[in-house]
Amino acid sequence: MRLLAPLALLLLLAACTPLTPPVEGAAAERAWVARQARLVALDPWHLTGRYLLTDQVEVWSGTLDWQQQGLAYALLIKGPLGQGGAQIQGQGGAVRMALSDGRELLSDDVEGLLREQFGWAIPVGALRYWVRGLPAPNDPLEGLRLDAEGRALTFQQRGWSLDFPAYQDAGGLSLPRRLEATRGDYTLKLVIGDWHRDMEGGA
Repeated sequence: MRLLAPLALLLLLAACTPLTPPVEGAAAERAWVARQARLVALDPWHLTGRYLLTDQVEVWSGTLDWQQQGLAYALLIKGPLGQGGAQIQGQGGAVRMALSDGRELLSDDVEGLLREQFGWAIPVGALRYWVRGLPAPNDPLEGLRLDAEGRALTFQQRGWSLDFPAYQDAGGLSLPRRLEATRGDYTLKLVIGDWHRDMEGGA
């Protein structure tokens, strides 16, 4: 899933939209608290999109299909033009990874599997919250900036800096369209094309 050409990066950056100006005050805080409650209750959810991961030396890119219901998830990662990749299924602490070469791996650590097979250091457990524009629970949160609708624009958690340059409407919910996460030499960019769920209410 490694791609050294800049084409994938250009495709992702083409979706960029200007940041909404951050605001402060009680109204934004109240909107944030109410919004968190609605997004935590968003279950199940399903997203599809594209990813770009760099570590200042190598570049990985491709498509992403992520289904989540409670603690159970199915994650399909493909490389450029649908080549390579892995299908990951998790339930509680049990993880199964099926690779494109036919191998199947079992573990209790999805982050360790990704690190061993692809060299990625991605906090998948926290990412399932971050993709919704939420901080991971029970972890310190710093640098939170909100817009007037109570949507997160930036925050820092687990040593990662999170930016949310764009949101999109998904059945009445405002969910991230773009997510950028950086830590040290690592930069992860996600462009979420679609959120799939029969959602009610607004956030």
